[in-house]
Order: sequence, then structure tokens, then C-alpha cells
Amino acid sequence: RPPEMNQYLVDNGDRSNAAKKEISLLGRVFRLARTHWGLTTFNPVAGVEYPSQPPRDAYIDDALFLRMREAAGPVLRCTMDIASQTGARRGMIFDIRIGDIQTDHLVIRVSKKKTRTVLEEERSVITPDLRNVLDEAQHVAGIAVLVVVPGDDLDEGRIQCDTGFGIKGRGGRIAAEIGSN
Repeated sequence: RPPEMNQYLVDNGDRSNAAKKEISLLGRVFRLARTHWGLTTFNPVAGVEYPSQPPRDAYIDDALFLRMREAAGPVLRCTMDIASQTGARRGMIFDIRIGDIQTDHLVIRVSKKKTRTVLEEERSVITPDLRNVLDEAQHVAGIAVLVVVPGDDLDEGRIQCDTGFGIKGRGGRIAAEIGSN
């Protein structure tokens, strides 16, 4: 085990996910250099043990959720509302197609991230609250852009997000700020 790589992980514990990705990228570069180009026989990342992450202990109660929602921009607010009413993750929410919104239910595709294969489709009952959120999401500037490819059916249109998930320009820091108040 190269002590430098392990030390790098320890030194960057506050940004451990980014450090893991950086070391993984370095390993891929050295692996390519060895297998494709024959430039090296040494991989400094071989044998690195990634430290385990402690389980998350934060729980977002209703009061914190509402404070975060009030500080959120329209994209994040709609995403939070759909997620709280359906249990869907962000990627699933932004994969909702116009044809998935039926009169009595919403189809949400659950897929594996790495393989991008659809595992199953879940149907969420559309309550009046969920209907209002979906209508708002289709009309909020920056969220609902109906993309119809020529020759495709209207069902192939997707709700696409062309804005970020920042909360009033301050990104994820707002959650920590709100949580500490």
C-alpha cells in the first residue's frame, strides 16, 4: 500500500468523496499507461484502502424541510415537493416524461445509475397536492422545457432542467446554515 495515497485520503478527510474520485482517476490513468501504452509497470494507487464513511446521522424534520424550501429557488422547490410526495430521487424526477403524467397516477422509472437500465416503473397516485406541484413544475421558467424530437410521439418529450440546484446562489451551504440556526 503506498503510504502517500493513504495519507492523501487522511489529509483530505473533509472532502473524502472528492479525494476518492481523484485517487480513482489517478489509478485509471496509470492502468491505461500500463495496459495501452506500456509506459509504466507501477501503479501508485494499487492497494489503497479507502476509509469507510460513517452512516449519515442527519434527519431533516418538517421544520427544517420547510425552512430549506422557503430558501430554495423554483427548480429545487419543485424537486423537493415531488420527492417528498413520491419518494423519488432527483435523477428519477428529472427523468419524468410528459407522457408519464396521467390523470390518476405518475409513472416514475427506477433505474440503476451505472448501467442506465430500467429496473422497474413505479406508479404514484396523483393527489391534488402532487397535481399542483406537477403543474407548477411544467410552468416554472427553467424547469419545464418540452423537448420533442421530430418524428417522435409527444410522449417522448421530457421535462428537462436547464438550471442548477443552487439555493439562491449559495449551493448546498444553505442547508448547514439553516440547520445550525
